[in-house]
Amino acid sequence: MKLDVKSKKEENSSKDVPEKKEKSAAFLRVRAVTVSIKNFFVHQWRTRPVVFTTISALVLDFLIEILCARSIAGGAANIISNPLIYLYNSAILFAFLSLSLLFRKRFFVFFLISIIWLGLAITNCVLLGFRTTPLSAIDFSIFITVVPIVRYYLKIWQVILIALGILALINAIVRLGIKCPKEKLPLAKRILPFIISSAIVAWVTITSSDTGVLPEQFTNIANAYKDYGFVYCFSRSVIDRGIDEPDDYDKELVDDIVSEIEENDKDIIPHSSVKPNIIFLQLESFFDPKHLKNYEYSEDPTPVFTALKNEYPSGYLTVPVFGAGTANIEFEVLTGMNVMFFGAGEYPYKTVLTDKTIESVCYNLKEFGYHTTAIHDNTAVFYGRDIVFANLGFDNFISIENMAGVEYNEIGWAKDSCLTNEIMKTLTTTDTLDLIYTITVQGHGRYPSDAEYEKIISVDGVNEDMEEQLSFEYYLNQVREDDEFIGDLTKALSNYDEPVVLVMFGDHLPNFEFSADDLDNGSIFQTEYIIWSNFDLHVDDKDLSSYQLSAYVTGLFGLDSGVIASLHRTLSDDDNYLEMLETLMYDMIYGEGDVFEGENPYKPTNLVYGIGDYKITGARRFADKVYITGAGFTESSVVYINNLKQDTTFINENTLMIPSRRYKDGCTIVVKQLCANGHALNITKPYYVDIAR
Repeated sequence: MKLDVKSKKEENSSKDVPEKKEKSAAFLRVRAVTVSIKNFFVHQWRTRPVVFTTISALVLDFLIEILCARSIAGGAANIISNPLIYLYNSAILFAFLSLSLLFRKRFFVFFLISIIWLGLAITNCVLLGFRTTPLSAIDFSIFITVVPIVRYYLKIWQVILIALGILALINAIVRLGIKCPKEKLPLAKRILPFIISSAIVAWVTITSSDTGVLPEQFTNIANAYKDYGFVYCFSRSVIDRGIDEPDDYDKELVDDIVSEIEENDKDIIPHSSVKPNIIFLQLESFFDPKHLKNYEYSEDPTPVFTALKNEYPSGYLTVPVFGAGTANIEFEVLTGMNVMFFGAGEYPYKTVLTDKTIESVCYNLKEFGYHTTAIHDNTAVFYGRDIVFANLGFDNFISIENMAGVEYNEIGWAKDSCLTNEIMKTLTTTDTLDLIYTITVQGHGRYPSDAEYEKIISVDGVNEDMEEQLSFEYYLNQVREDDEFIGDLTKALSNYDEPVVLVMFGDHLPNFEFSADDLDNGSIFQTEYIIWSNFDLHVDDKDLSSYQLSAYVTGLFGLDSGVIASLHRTLSDDDNYLEMLETLMYDMIYGEGDVFEGENPYKPTNLVYGIGDYKITGARRFADKVYITGAGFTESSVVYINNLKQDTTFINENTLMIPSRRYKDGCTIVVKQLCANGHALNITKPYYVDIAR
């Protein structure tokens, strides 16, 4: 019996031998082919580096275009429709890749440059899943400020996976850098490819820009990336910052523009003698969905907004972005400056206003005694507003950290209904006229298809993609809640005993795949504005650009101040209007400041976070807890005892609770309002504990 078992094993073993040999032979053949391919490329790399680099640049740009189009077919179609642009972008890549020839470890440098460009393209591909604006250099400078909102777009496992992937890539790069052999090339072969390719790229770029083949400015950055290639557009965003100096810029030109403004300003007659409180309400991703053709709704998504625009002055508002870019619309409304004169994809909040003051509606209205307040139901550090707003002339900034009892929607954005109380509190706290600039957040993307919420509105006509329909329905219900908030706010302001003007407008359309053909107004760069008031204001409807809005509103009441604001009021119909605007912007920010006679009159404000008292009035121990009493407390308030952070429980706006273990006679207590990055916005005066007292 044992012999039979042994014989069967031997029989099976003898059958396995040919199979193993066959598998081994197949493996060896594959390995041989792989080695042959590797040797071929290594040979080409060593003997024909220019040819190898040329082919690599073409292949790399092809992969980049596929990633940017987010499909193989889309990338191929872009290349076929724009072959010269494809070759031009490949030439730019060749110039970058040829840098590797200057190094001894040239393959390592070649690999590193390729990985960087592929990494940028992959990042852009991912980013386009959440917004319509492609990746540009400025995104890296605002990265830290947007980290707190990553949780709204990525699940925790996705963040971990990305982090692990980055660590693995860094490890691979380091190991390659250590193991990569050093190689020698003749000096001419090392230097000439880079010099010649760079010269050709520079000549083509300058010539094409001068002839208009490559535009000086991107009116639509998303279309520009598609039309002119990711490599060129991203490279340009790196070097193209600020405003180009006008060809004929000098003091005489600036003086002539100012004189023309002053001459025409005499003829401007205000529509009203009232000096009202002015509130701007910037509505995140808000528009009237009824402008979409062939869409049917179970009920009107915006009944309040619809009624108001039929009753009060209103119009279309042309904005510079679609689907994202709130900070740039905000910049235009506040300053009257056109962001299209800045670099491609540039955010002046990050490149100008971190260390420079400029003319704004805040500074202009301060001349008429206005107190200026910004309100935003999101973290203060988003887009660097905690720094920027002081350079725009705001006296107070009320952010989410200064608000108590805020409700949040299904994905974690604050519900805008909390803003009514903050606006009314600001109006009643100050004893002067108020300018209040309010920025909402509830309508912010992303728009989930699987959120659980009470659905009020449904839609037909989106397309056959059920996930997209569910996402759009989620958005519609956020819009409906914002519409109700508008109704509550106007009702509260109607009962206010001072004249108030409320200017409400959508900052941009939401990030859905809309085209101009889908909209009855034929533009994805138009939202709407309404000028509501609690007194009679008879003004005709008018379409505006976002950089004209604040000057238009203040001009209605004779609040004429500021050079740029006066330009909008007096010369907007002039043939040279935009050229004059660009000249004034350049002079104020980068030029000699001749418009101010060489000295910037605007000084940063001492920005106060929140409004009203923020203080400690007492501290009492009860059992193992200590209750801190005071005013202005919120869920962001944290107690410190002798500079040590305490576990803090928010009870209400006047009470915080902490454990009693560090509470003792002679200790010092302060309360800090911490924002998303741990920075303290407010700190109370120290409270010294005297238990005997």
